[in-house]
Amino acid sequence: MSHSAAQVFSPVPVRLPTFALLAVVGLAANVRSAEPTGFATARAFANEFCGKCHGERVQKGGVNLAPFADEKAVLRQRKVWRGVVEQVKSGEMPPEGEKQPTKARRDAFVAWVGGTLDAADRRDRERPDPGRAVVRRLTRGEYNRTVRDLLGVEFDVSGAVGMPDETTGEAFDNLAAALTVSEALTEKYFAAADLVVEKLWATAPRKGQKPKPGVPPTAFEAVVGTPPDKATPARDAAKAVTARLARRAYRRPVEPREVERLLSLFDRSPDLSFEDALRPVLKAVLVSPNFLLRIERDRAKDPDAAYRV
Repeated sequence: MSHSAAQVFSPVPVRLPTFALLAVVGLAANVRSAEPTGFATARAFANEFCGKCHGERVQKGGVNLAPFADEKAVLRQRKVWRGVVEQVKSGEMPPEGEKQPTKARRDAFVAWVGGTLDAADRRDRERPDPGRAVVRRLTRGEYNRTVRDLLGVEFDVSGAVGMPDETTGEAFDNLAAALTVSEALTEKYFAAADLVVEKLWATAPRKGQKPKPGVPPTAFEAVVGTPPDKATPARDAAKAVTARLARRAYRRPVEPREVERLLSLFDRSPDLSFEDALRPVLKAVLVSPNFLLRIERDRAKDPDAAYRV
């Protein structure tokens, strides 16, 4: 991923003219000799008028824009460079008192940067691509709501086991970079899974009790159903429950080998009732990375196809 402005800029607010000046210095970084002529000309402009104050060695305003080393880096920060174009075009940059470029050099710089950004915007409109999806874990709120929607058990499970709050500062609470999985949080997930299973099993009907017509099923009956009759092998019934549950929990189709891996836990408890033998299966689903993490599949075989949101 590209560096964000928050990773590059000082937390101290910077006025736009200075900000724009700093942005231009990236064009002064070393690039290959095979660069396009337009970029080389723009780099020379920045090197002569801006580079001495805002490069790797000196960063006035606490900002280092050396990461803007080539055209791709410029395109990754288009909003910044739109500001650069406006400041150079208006004559506010370079600032008064510094060496000034000729009108021809100023116009050439504005034409190349502005034209490069416009061309990139046109390409995006013609073939929109949201970019590669990243893997992130569920937030506390998402975890609670997902448990509710998946199992019909509604309570603050994350709060009950003491899952930590997401520390986001001024960012969104679902920022992937901030949603890490620590060893302590992993222990909380296991504790939460045990608690959820207990809550679900508490809604199970008494042994021998049959569903009544017109009465909505309990959360347990909706997830596990009723014990299989003598004509249905218990493992077949468990397989149907497991496949349906995993499909919803993982938010995607599941492969037969994944279902079989979960069913191996059911097979370890031949002396337990059908319902109790399913307990470890449900717990395994709730602590699986496929449930705890939001994972989007990679693009299709066509390398030019955009990622689907």
